[in-house]
Amino acid sequence: MSKEVSKKTTRKIKATHKRTSKKKTSKTKTSRKRSSTKKRLKSGLMQPFEVCGQRLDELTKTYELSVSGIGLIKTRPDALRKLKKYVDEDFSKNQVADWSKLDKISLDSHLDKMAKTGEVYLNLREAEQEAVQAKDLLSKGLLLIHYQTLVLLWSILESFVHILISNILLYDQKIKENDKIRKITIPLGYFEDLDAQERSYFIIRELEHQFAASQRKGIGRFESLLNIFGLGGGLKETYRRDLLELQQIRHVIIHRRGIVDRKLSTACPWLKLKISSEININRIGLKKYFKAVTEYTLEISKRMIKKYSKSKIKKKAKTLSKNI
Repeated sequence: MSKEVSKKTTRKIKATHKRTSKKKTSKTKTSRKRSSTKKRLKSGLMQPFEVCGQRLDELTKTYELSVSGIGLIKTRPDALRKLKKYVDEDFSKNQVADWSKLDKISLDSHLDKMAKTGEVYLNLREAEQEAVQAKDLLSKGLLLIHYQTLVLLWSILESFVHILISNILLYDQKIKENDKIRKITIPLGYFEDLDAQERSYFIIRELEHQFAASQRKGIGRFESLLNIFGLGGGLKETYRRDLLELQQIRHVIIHRRGIVDRKLSTACPWLKLKISSEININRIGLKKYFKAVTEYTLEISKRMIKKYSKSKIKKKAKTLSKNI
């Protein structure tokens, strides 16, 4: 009797062990899935800051090298004139009276010197022409370079916000419960033809259309979207105003050839711009706008930390500030 009870008890223990083991395996799989989801979320939320930091760094270097390069072009003829003087003196010292008396090695050497002399003359002529052009650009304050840099700066900020929201849509599964996103309508056939990232950008475009984001001034352009995802907030008034300037001046550069219109004059009265005059951007102005973009992206990173409480996002935010 005791043996039978013992066998029954053993079978019960084994059955319980199997059920427990299955539950543990199930919990482990669930835990792994959650861990994998968290990793994808972290990676997705960090990427926009990495991309933004890299682009701002590249733009800064491109601007600085362009300005320095044009400055060097202006002084290049002076260096070539000194080289020409040295080449002329060297060539005159080694004039050949009778070429027929030269052996092959000496002849080749002399012809090589003549070729180098001619090359110096050609380079000097080209350098003088380029120097005239460089002086002309410098006298105009390198306006086109400043225009291009400003336009790209706003584009980097705009792209940063779009990438950030796109990644939230891709990696934060809870965001799909948002009522504003659930209400978006789209033809099923069209939606099925889009991949995941294309769908996220479609949603962004629809939200921008619904909330007239493109019509809003300054960072209102972005805050109208960020608010939907729980990432809205404030910004120091100085930077808010600088970003408004950046947006409005960028619009004038692209659509009005840099000519001040009433819209810009009204939106930024503190600039005291004369309508129909050409907008002037210089290094100091660009530095101010770079600073404003940096501070705004860092402010958004703080909102991200508050919402998602991920230490890695905080580290990336610090890295971003170092790169700019």
